[in-house]
Amino acid sequence: FLDKESEDGEEQVHLPQAEDERYRRFLVNVLVDNTGVERPPIVVETSPNYRNLFGTIEKVVDRSGHWRSDFLHIKAGSVLRANGGFLVINLLDAIVEPGVWPALKRTLKNQHVDIQVFDSTYLFSTSATKPEPIKIDVRVAIIGDPSSYHILAGMDPDFPKIFKVKAEFDSVMPRTPENIHRYAAFAASFCAAQGFLCMDKTGVAALVEHGVRLSGRTGKISTRFGEIANIVREANYWAGRMEALIINREVIARTIREKDNRVRLPEEKL
Repeated sequence: FLDKESEDGEEQVHLPQAEDERYRRFLVNVLVDNTGVERPPIVVETSPNYRNLFGTIEKVVDRSGHWRSDFLHIKAGSVLRANGGFLVINLLDAIVEPGVWPALKRTLKNQHVDIQVFDSTYLFSTSATKPEPIKIDVRVAIIGDPSSYHILAGMDPDFPKIFKVKAEFDSVMPRTPENIHRYAAFAASFCAAQGFLCMDKTGVAALVEHGVRLSGRTGKISTRFGEIANIVREANYWAGRMEALIINREVIARTIREKDNRVRLPEEKL
């Protein structure tokens, strides 16, 4: 590492250690940093493409204008970040992304992740860097609808072998005082998180009644919380239009009435 003079007698330009190519091979590329992690990691991958799940090897243009890649450009994916813990992905998103589903099955069956460059427009890898496969121990939870599950279970023989546990969530629950209290807590926390107006007990009662109507049975209440959240969003809007200081029964009733009016074209034609 001693500085030497060039052949013409001129001294070399002193560069910072991070930019000096002589030190580059001795640098460290940290793929995953679990500093301060005290429990198994839970990674929710909202964009499960090949690069985000399995990592990649990036390429940069050097000073001479050529594409270059080395071990410092190896980037980890969600599978490696979730090693020792759990990875949650959406089933439909994983299926439609090129190359993701076969690679995911291969990774889970072999219990190791192979980081490489993947480009759907090319049939081969464009990087000469070949990292060794990394042993992993990860649990993958995929979220999807029942129809997608049955299609894969019938057409892909590896699917029931890899994903052995199936869990279903009911769209209704018993209309008990405890669940009604949870409804009120959900509405209150949602309003606080979104910065909406507060909801009084009459508004909560109207929201619970709407949940009962969605379930279709008097002794049940709907667990379609996305639909309930949409009612709260629109109720906050109509409260502003009605110049109300709080979301009460009248505001919820106006919200449901306006929502029904937008989709009652068949009734109006009849």
